[in-house]
Amino acid sequence: MSEMNRLLQHFILALLIAVISRPVSAWEYLENKDDFDGTVFKYIKSEYVKPNRPLSWPNSDPVVYLYYQCNNQFFVLRNSANNLNDGALEDGWTRYNFRAKINEGTIFEITALNDWGSEHFLLQDKFLISRFSNEGVQSLLIELDHFGDGRRHYKFDITELDTSQIDQ
Repeated sequence: MSEMNRLLQHFILALLIAVISRPVSAWEYLENKDDFDGTVFKYIKSEYVKPNRPLSWPNSDPVVYLYYQCNNQFFVLRNSANNLNDGALEDGWTRYNFRAKINEGTIFEITALNDWGSEHFLLQDKFLISRFSNEGVQSLLIELDHFGDGRRHYKFDITELDTSQIDQ
């Protein structure tokens, strides 16, 4: 084997090790500019999560993640399997009360608003971000009650959420 081939193999091996061992954040920082008025919106988006048990067709592979809208300072849960039970119909909205836990702690309720038919649920807990800022917070577990499938749990990794980026 030539010296050049050997060097190339070592380079490729080192590159693969570097890529594989690189820490991956569970949260992504995004910006989106409104083309009409030029407003820049900043978001922090979680990784996609799966329910603790599969849902039935046609919701068997839902798109579920959290994002924080930095400009307006609220969390949104995106859930493509938006066939949820027990919502209270209001004028143009459905109001839900989701059960949640931080780490494996005490259960609390998060009120969420959903525009009819939307996959986006506006979480009404203004203190949620301050809860994440506490030392030792590793996960948020949200329970959703799906029509026909029952209760499913969605676990979000909070360890990589950099709350110092939120007000920027």
